[in-house]
Amino acid sequence: MNKKTKDGIITASIVIAAAYLLYKIFNKKGVSNPNSGGNGGVVEPSPTGGTIGTSPTMNQAKFKEIADKIFKAMDGYQTDNKEINDLFALLKNNDDVMALIAAYGIREISSGQFNPLPDFTGNLPEAIADELSQSEISDLNSILVKNGITIRFNADGKLTTI
Repeated sequence: MNKKTKDGIITASIVIAAAYLLYKIFNKKGVSNPNSGGNGGVVEPSPTGGTIGTSPTMNQAKFKEIADKIFKAMDGYQTDNKEINDLFALLKNNDDVMALIAAYGIREISSGQFNPLPDFTGNLPEAIADELSQSEISDLNSILVKNGITIRFNADGKLTTI
């Protein structure tokens, strides 16, 4: 391969990478904040997607502890769905869900060392959508239903209410 061909391939690679990064930056998924009402429960959120609300059943330190455990269950090569489901079973109302989302904030989840897949950065609803399959999200939502919670996670990284 001659120098001109190599330079062309390198330039094309850089342009494609830059276009991909711009796409990721400008095509961020919105997360709905069910506490805001309107739009059938789908509205634009705060940056983390969570508001603490008026009646959470735990203190902020406990929500941070749960958020940290959920992050740990998703970080790296394999997601521990059982751990995530067990932690979501601790939530008792919509304000608990929103307080957990706020405590989670925005985090970067590693795809695992030497894994060619990119790491993921986002809030909790986006991370759930990235890390869990549709059936696993349905299982998670079933836990919320059992606890009388009307917030639902969706495969597109948004929240809805019923």
